[in-house]
Amino acid sequence: MAYLTDQEIIERFNYYTLQVEEGLKGNDFESVINDLPCSVVLSRSQAIEIEYTNKNHSQLTGYSIEEIRAGCSEYLNNIIHPASLKNIKKFLPDFYSNKKSFQTMSFVQYVQVDGKSEYTPLITFTKSPRKADDLVIRLTLRMQEFQKLSPKMEQIIRMDQFKLKHFNLFQQLTEREVEILKLLANGDNNPGIAEKLFLARQTVETHRKNIKRKLELQSFRDLMKYAFAFDLIDC
Repeated sequence: MAYLTDQEIIERFNYYTLQVEEGLKGNDFESVINDLPCSVVLSRSQAIEIEYTNKNHSQLTGYSIEEIRAGCSEYLNNIIHPASLKNIKKFLPDFYSNKKSFQTMSFVQYVQVDGKSEYTPLITFTKSPRKADDLVIRLTLRMQEFQKLSPKMEQIIRMDQFKLKHFNLFQQLTEREVEILKLLANGDNNPGIAEKLFLARQTVETHRKNIKRKLELQSFRDLMKYAFAFDLIDC
């Protein structure tokens, strides 16, 4: 693998977060998260409280999932720097409720790891849930682990080159624009979309122009590439 800049690595891990979420759709999600070479936390979007972690998370923090569930607030207060925890509790619930189900983000938090008393900066990647009651995923790793973990992640996660290349463009779409893109890909025209979404036809046309601009579409074929890559085609 060629050397990647920090920004390229961050973009890839944001993409990995989306791919991991897709892998959690099955019943065997615990094996999925335990295969990943980084710390993984699953929680409900309405709260910071943790429901599942993987083995790497337990090794990093020294806490088992049973200990965390027994006292999540105490656990968070024990290992995360107070300023980091205050900041996380302020912005993370808002991010999860922003209704952009393909949106990802990364943030830095200071955490006590490996049984040490000093705080270590960790970078966390997370994603908005598709539904309000879905589990949300957070991938966490040390800053210096980017380069060595990226090849391992690519071995585990199916790499879709189109999806990876156009991921940042797709994230610019609003939830309404994604909804209209999906309807277009499944055969609806402007009048049909306007009727289904209770919108004026002019409004639908404006959304289509914005979609075309944001995704740099040159043809309907380009639109369908996005639809297939981001799982917008109804079976």
